[in-house]
Amino acid sequence: MVSKNIIEARSLVKYFGSQAVINGVHLEIPEGESFVVLGSKGAGKTTLLGLLANFITPSAGDLFIQGQNTKVVGEAVRKKLGYIMDKDLFDQQLNVEENLWIYARYMGLSSSEARKRIVECMRFFEIADYQESSIESLNTFEKRCLRACRAILHKPKLIIVDELLSGLGLLEQNFLTDRLLDLKKQGLSIIFSTDSMMEADRLADRVGILSAGKLLLEGSPSKIIENEIGFEVVEFDCREDEVEYLVSKISSSYEYRNRGTKIYVYIRSGQDSRNVLDMISGEEMSLRRARLSDVVTKLELSH
Repeated sequence: MVSKNIIEARSLVKYFGSQAVINGVHLEIPEGESFVVLGSKGAGKTTLLGLLANFITPSAGDLFIQGQNTKVVGEAVRKKLGYIMDKDLFDQQLNVEENLWIYARYMGLSSSEARKRIVECMRFFEIADYQESSIESLNTFEKRCLRACRAILHKPKLIIVDELLSGLGLLEQNFLTDRLLDLKKQGLSIIFSTDSMMEADRLADRVGILSAGKLLLEGSPSKIIENEIGFEVVEFDCREDEVEYLVSKISSSYEYRNRGTKIYVYIRSGQDSRNVLDMISGEEMSLRRARLSDVVTKLELSH
């Protein structure tokens, strides 16, 4: 039976020196799915995406892209995907159009198809006015659009996106997320890493949470939040000499985590947040709906 997965990783491991930066990751991404990798800084997100894009060689394990083992087909499989790296890597001596032209030709497009796709993709990301601009004249957002434009020139079935939204304003993040959603509607599979939980929630069919090189959780955003956190979170700060006392009051009935004097209390189905608020009356607190960032925080504080 032909696999319907666009990509499969089997027990991927990557060592840098004696440190296992990625440690036994198993992952299957069906065709047409958008999968978002979440994790704190240093969790291994960039290394994992580099492995999945076949730009980093694993120390152990196997990677299959569209059913082909990368150990067998080698670098040729890279042309089946688009990789938006966390670095620009443009030739500063060439203008915008020339950079795209070289990439399109490297990916095997004919001269006529390259010209056509450059126009189409620049219009799609609304940077058509910058064809003859120098790279150094572009601002950060325009360079991010150019990264994305370059990655889809050859019409890949899969795009791997590393921290495209980092450091951008909200409107700029929304624009790029909208473009990625448009690509998904066209049938592309997307693997995406981000620190923006709001955009992850918009984009993801499933999320995976990476910590210390291990993929700890996978699932739909709503299911992961419900299973790991519940429905609401009470968050509050207290004095250092109050932590032990307040934790002892809360821990008999509620799940919690604390980072120093900041305490997070997780309210699950059937529990009443008002009871927690009564327990900690007098403290500065907030009550809000549970979100993906709470799952990441909880896992960080659990390991």
